[in-house]
Amino acid sequence: MKTLTREHNIILRRRILKSTCYIDVRWFPFDIQKCDLKFGSWTHNGWLLDLQMQAVDISTYIPNGEWDLVDLQMFLYLYVR
Repeated sequence: MKTLTREHNIILRRRILKSTCYIDVRWFPFDIQKCDLKFGSWTHNGWLLDLQMQAVDISTYIPNGEWDLVDLQMFLYLYVR
């Protein structure tokens, strides 16, 4: 769902995203896997699109006996031409 504010900002509501990640098990069971998710626009640059980060919500995270969620990090890379 999108919301257009008086200031002409578009707010996208939370979404559930599903993704796959390459898993390297060479060092199993002592391995650590890293999964990068990138969000952006192919049609708008940093002058036109302002993506803002908020806290990651893991309230619906379900622990798994096979692995542990160790860390969550967010970074903003701004590319402007």
